Amino acid sequence: MNNEEEMLYRATVLKNQSEQLENTIQSANEQIKELEELNSTLSLIKNGEKQVLNPIGKGIYLKANIENDELFVNVGSNVVVKKTIPEGKKMIEEQTSKLRKASLEISMQLEQYAMEFQHMLKELNKIKEEQ
Repeated sequence: MNNEEEMLYRATVLKNQSEQLENTIQSANEQIKELEELNSTLSLIKNGEKQVLNPIGKGIYLKANIENDELFVNVGSNVVVKKTIPEGKKMIEEQTSKLRKASLEISMQLEQYAMEFQHMLKELNKIKEEQ
C-alpha cells in the first residue's frame, strides 16, 4: 500500500469513527433531554402538583393522580428502592452531569479527529502536487 492509499484508508477509518462518536453524542443529548423533563416533572410534584401526564410509550400519555411523593427507582438488576423527590432529583442531576461530561469529552475527541483529517488532506494535496 503506497502512502496515498494508506492516508485514504486512515481517512475512511477516521470518518467512520467520527460518525460513531456523533451518534453517541446525539444519544447522550436525547438522554439529557429526557432527564431534564423528568426533573421538571419532579419539581412540579414537589411544588404540590397533584396530576401529571405519565408517558406509557410511543408518545402516549396517561393522566395520573399523585397520592404521595414517594418514588420507586430501579437501581439495576430489577432492584427497586424507595426514594424521596429530593433524592430522585439529586440522582437525575448526577446522571445529567455525567452525560454532559461524557458528551464534552467525545466532542473534544471529534475535534481532534477533525484536525487530524485536515492534516491528512494537506498531506494528500502535497502528494498530488509532487506527482
